[in-house]
Amino acid sequence: MDKMFSGVRAQWLPLYEEVKKQTKAALGDFEERETGNALFWRHSFVFAEIMVRKDCLVAAFPALVPHPEWEPLRITRISLHRAMHFFELRDAARIPWLVERFAESYSLTKSKKTGKNPILKRISTAEGWQDHASVGAATVDEYIAGFSPEVREKLSAIRQTIRGAAPEALEKISYQMPAFWQRGVLIYFAAFKDHLSIFPGAEAVTAFKHELEDYSTSKGTILVPYDKPVPYELIEKITLFRIDQGLRKKRRRKRA
Repeated sequence: MDKMFSGVRAQWLPLYEEVKKQTKAALGDFEERETGNALFWRHSFVFAEIMVRKDCLVAAFPALVPHPEWEPLRITRISLHRAMHFFELRDAARIPWLVERFAESYSLTKSKKTGKNPILKRISTAEGWQDHASVGAATVDEYIAGFSPEVREKLSAIRQTIRGAAPEALEKISYQMPAFWQRGVLIYFAAFKDHLSIFPGAEAVTAFKHELEDYSTSKGTILVPYDKPVPYELIEKITLFRIDQGLRKKRRRKRA
């Protein structure tokens, strides 16, 4: 480990030790193994990987499905039931959140494989473990059809709201959720056991935080419980905001 944290990378050793300390406090002891430029933390299998770069640490862990709403550095599918998520780490602010994700990953090393029925998989979400009725759907129509009539009605209305605001966007299934694509993904939406989720990204959630005060939000995610009205007008405004974000990014790339 001395070689890994040599030179300019030595500045990241205290941060690494703090991540390890908090993870051990939450999970107990685990095996630490150094390979090349990475440190692997193992239970029965690897549940976390820490890489050291000159400008930061990169922490990685597997989850059952990809989570774009976490806004990782990247996501890599490593098996049918595992997607590796990578995050840059430069200070201690995100360590508690990261330890929670490590705990979820740690639990996967002790669990059995998910059942073969793709429609009845368990999906890990930022809000907790929920039954996701339409995992494996190939189209948005198939996805919506997997839910009860009441939920289908709300999902269809969200779909039409986004379509009205973004008529040029392409509709597809991405990361096992409905998504609208226009110069990148504008917005995802999904249904879970107790709520709907809208995934417009962190900047959109921050920009509309005052209008979202009646709803629970996390980084990049808006939760709409089934007993609350769906904010269709706000979803339309957020979609237009995301389109404008894409246009601004395109103009910046042209100037660069």
